[in-house]
Amino acid sequence: MKIVKFEDGFYGIRKFSIFYFRYVYLDIKSRGGWWRPRKSEFFLNSCKNDDLEHVKKCFAMLKDKGTPI
Repeated sequence: MKIVKFEDGFYGIRKFSIFYFRYVYLDIKSRGGWWRPRKSEFFLNSCKNDDLEHVKKCFAMLKDKGTPI
């Protein structure tokens, strides 16, 4: 997974999907999961954000595996 910056200045989180054999992007706004590539109708409204700090927080939450107690 990586944080990416688009040409229009927005940010997103992407990963490569072996199932689709292309990049898929995280639905940042509703945290509804991974969507298909940029052709998806959800991409423009849900997978891009202009606040880099918010995207970094979402990325950190994805990476946090927790600590067993």
